[in-house]
Amino acid sequence: MRYEFKWKSYMADFVQLRTTAYPQPWANAKHSASQVNGETQQTQHDIVLQNNVRKQRSK
Repeated sequence: MRYEFKWKSYMADFVQLRTTAYPQPWANAKHSASQVNGETQQTQHDIVLQNNVRKQRSK
């Protein structure tokens, strides 16, 4: 008996799992540690500023 992997069913379950946790289409489950309800806590300006300060300190 040969084992058949049901790829479409697996992918459908995976996509549904990711989309139910974050209903917003722009939210990504991979970055959930930096998000609250699928939205980032910091503004884009603050993120850029923090990265620039980090770069200056490393010089």
